Amino acid sequence: MSLDQNDSQLGFYDEGQDGLKDEVLLHASADDPRLFEVIVRRYQEPFLRAATRIVRRREDAEDIVQEAFLKIYRNAGKFVKQENIEFKSWAYKVVLNTAFTHYQRLKKRGISEESDEALLTVGKDEHIEDALHTKMLLERVMADLPEDLAHVLRQHYIADKAYETIAGEERTTIASIKMRLYRARKAFKKLSDDKPSSIEKKPNHTY
Repeated sequence: MSLDQNDSQLGFYDEGQDGLKDEVLLHASADDPRLFEVIVRRYQEPFLRAATRIVRRREDAEDIVQEAFLKIYRNAGKFVKQENIEFKSWAYKVVLNTAFTHYQRLKKRGISEESDEALLTVGKDEHIEDALHTKMLLERVMADLPEDLAHVLRQHYIADKAYETIAGEERTTIASIKMRLYRARKAFKKLSDDKPSSIEKKPNHTY
């Protein structure tokens, strides 16, 4: 899209731009990066909430969101809106995958497992819509995981059950549940990286 040819639609980067659809802003930002700032204003807080559910610390979440916005901007040309494939879902996938990569780096550095207990739980100050959207995306990936791994992820992260509760229900040890969760998270991350179509129906959406 050429901004010179669409001034009447886009206005002058001020009040009118806030009413534009995400997809219009995304593709037009290739010609004028200032338009991408509207997307940043629109999604910064929801993305921060999604990232904070995974890494907990606000400063880590801010780094994740900044990196995710860079990926979204650089790969704007790879997004093509189709039925059931909206910018919001595609962008959330970028944020979540960036957050999971960051989370794995934190774990390797020996950061506390506090994030494990927080992932996908909804805090009292959190927007339910954002949490449900994140859970929906994760469920689509888990559908392709082995059932034993998908089950333990759902029990711990979506049903919000503690290690002890899951171990008691399955008559196994807490150590066994932790090990299975580790394997499940690793498989989830690999599947999400290798098969972006697990979240979006269009297989060539990459980042």
